[in-house]
Amino acid sequence: MANVIQLMRRSGTQSLPAGPIRVLGIDLGTTNSVVATLSWNPKEPSRVDAQCIEVDQVTREGKYTHVLVPSVVALYRGEGWVGEGAKRLRADASARMDQNRSIFYECKNDIGSKRTYHRAPEGFRSPSEIGGHVLRFLKQAAVTDDPTPVARTVVTVPASFQI
Repeated sequence: MANVIQLMRRSGTQSLPAGPIRVLGIDLGTTNSVVATLSWNPKEPSRVDAQCIEVDQVTREGKYTHVLVPSVVALYRGEGWVGEGAKRLRADASARMDQNRSIFYECKNDIGSKRTYHRAPEGFRSPSEIGGHVLRFLKQAAVTDDPTPVARTVVTVPASFQI
């Protein structure tokens, strides 16, 4: 780490931040997603704090908290659900969820394709929009967990995108 900082100083292309910085890392997965936070303070250059964030997820049974968030989005009774609550709705026949209309899962692999969900409401009609709901949910969970400003957010780019 110290060699990188010395290189940055010598090159003159970047200067050290005045205070601590926070970066989010999000792994948008086909089945599950996760968000991690990394914090670094230039006053302690050899120390980097990193952790996966436990995310509160609403279910019909109550709050469920875990680091893994199912990459499932549902529209149920006029509300958008992301994560464990949406996953449970998918499994519940009484909820009467219709794939690609009110329940969306395994959409990540279609990001970059021209696939559309024509029966879905506005904002839920493409794989990238569904992925966006999962990403916003994870980012909001990270901000709720720690209000320290986020300097950058890095999202994995899976090799399975249909480009």
